[in-house]
Amino acid sequence: MKSTISILCLLLFSVLLTAQIPVGGVPPALQPDRAPFFTDKPLSRQELPALDLQRILEEDAKGPDVRFAAPIPVDYSLATSGQWTELPNGDRVWRVSLYSRGARALITFYRDLYLPSGAELFMYAPDGTQVLGPYTATDNPDDGRFMTGLLYGEAAVIEYFEPASVRGQGHFRIDRVDHAYKPVAQSERSGGRSPALGFGASLECHIGADCPEADPVADLKRSVCRIIIVVEEGTGYCTGNLLNNTAEDGKPYIYTGFHCMDGYTPIYSLWRFDFNYRVTGCDPAVSEPQFNSITGSTFRAGRQANDFLLLELDKPIPVNFAPYYMGWNRQATPPDTSYMLHHPRGDVQKFSRSTEQATLQDGPIRWDSGVITPRNHHFDVDFTEGNYEIGSSGAALINKKRQMIGSLNGGNPDTMGCDFSQAWFGRLDLAWEGGGTSDTRLKDWLDPIGSDTIELGGYAESQATTVSGIIRTYFDKDPVAGVEVSLSLDGNSTTVTSAADGTFTFTNVAVANTYSVSFSKNTAPSNGVSGMDILDIQRHILSLKQLVGPYRLLAADVNDSGSITAQDVIAMRKVILAVASEFAPGIESWTFLPQAYSFPDPEKPWSPTPTKVISSSNVEDLQDLKILAIKRGDVNDSVDGGN
Repeated sequence: MKSTISILCLLLFSVLLTAQIPVGGVPPALQPDRAPFFTDKPLSRQELPALDLQRILEEDAKGPDVRFAAPIPVDYSLATSGQWTELPNGDRVWRVSLYSRGARALITFYRDLYLPSGAELFMYAPDGTQVLGPYTATDNPDDGRFMTGLLYGEAAVIEYFEPASVRGQGHFRIDRVDHAYKPVAQSERSGGRSPALGFGASLECHIGADCPEADPVADLKRSVCRIIIVVEEGTGYCTGNLLNNTAEDGKPYIYTGFHCMDGYTPIYSLWRFDFNYRVTGCDPAVSEPQFNSITGSTFRAGRQANDFLLLELDKPIPVNFAPYYMGWNRQATPPDTSYMLHHPRGDVQKFSRSTEQATLQDGPIRWDSGVITPRNHHFDVDFTEGNYEIGSSGAALINKKRQMIGSLNGGNPDTMGCDFSQAWFGRLDLAWEGGGTSDTRLKDWLDPIGSDTIELGGYAESQATTVSGIIRTYFDKDPVAGVEVSLSLDGNSTTVTSAADGTFTFTNVAVANTYSVSFSKNTAPSNGVSGMDILDIQRHILSLKQLVGPYRLLAADVNDSGSITAQDVIAMRKVILAVASEFAPGIESWTFLPQAYSFPDPEKPWSPTPTKVISSSNVEDLQDLKILAIKRGDVNDSVDGGN
């Protein structure tokens, strides 16, 4: 938002997590069974050039204080930088270590990025405490430009995994690393409660979007997003609103403030839109919630004089985001009750309300950008509950019909609490005609059928999606067919069987539920089991040659006792000789784990008991699941996954 004192807009930063930003994957260099291949090749560190911080701060002081991160030009590619590691099966891994002294967080930018099928890209902290990825072929951008981050701290590892089957097909160049130089979550206001930058940074007096006070606009919580804005000069925050149009076709138009990028060089293809970034319930958040994100947009219309910017997302919004397309009203009548949903300081979504009659601003406003808006150009709202801060810019002014009638441009907020805040909202009705051309007005985009309607209600798509994934052996990632996969809700379950390529899919899955996914295969217990496996296990028991890796240890424990003993060897002999049809009563011949599962102690993979059932209230977490299959008794990797 902007004010007569300073233009307060996109300013802070946050560790970028979840959803379209995949998290929870395990880079090969951090996987217990592959880590030994990397230990003999210490990764050299690329130290980035130092920022001229004094110059940057002087620039910030002269203009609107909108930057939190500054770009550092670099040039790293698969051919000229980093380090390749060959794996025994022909796969290979490229890594580069980045270090920027004093950085609060790092963001990495790519050009000419192409990830072939099966390839994976990660960005992670050197100690493995933060992992972003895997990014896969489904993330390939049309223009080749891509970004990963933010990653908290001054060091990061970029890792690219390339299967032997697509060797040499992947390519990208890292041409920029943004160094975040402004603290947020470590400020006094946030009390240092979280290293997740932006989360917890706003005033404590704000009302959470899930509190009872926000019930009148409950659906609209799914319309409002936090925008991560990328410009040539840096990175920042604003608030955006997903709007309906008269065709009601789900076209993803996002409305925000023009001043969010005014004076900078926007790179719209890298802007990121975070939906559902809010806390469930009204109690203060203990940990940062997950959210749903889409990266990439295209400019449709905007005008400095009206301080509006309309973008179209480059991808449809997935149905599991549960999007709600906000309605609008282009009447000039000030509302007698006003609502606002917004992301102050890049924090989780908040709610503000005024029960007082709004007015038209009765005088001109001189903005720091040099723009002077005439009288009656803005709705003047005095909030009776809640507040707004930097990062709230672009938030919709919502009337009692739950329609957008304007967007937050600036005002006089209470900077210490929520006692009194005056806000000025640019009128949507004036932006409707804007500058008289399709790229300076709203009507061409929000009324594509030419209805000339004055108001439009909200729109919600059908709330059904899919649950899907792939099951592969842990050692060479061969597909495993014939696995019974069960999707459970409230004691009721549906089962599908994995196909020959290891994939499975559930369709028409309702979004707003908590589901559990489990896996079962109990056929051909002798598959992959031979005297060689028995010999390897006996050597392990006698401490002559230890089995390497947690998955082999789990495979050797055929009776699922939590240890490897002579009883496992006896059970294997009985199965090989067809004396027994199972290793132990009630123990299936296969077991399964999420690929992202991290063993607390890889040498004791039974303690604690690994998580075998995946549960989530966010259905997106259950899409594109990657499951590793472990065949009991097979410790020399000879099992046939199709049997």
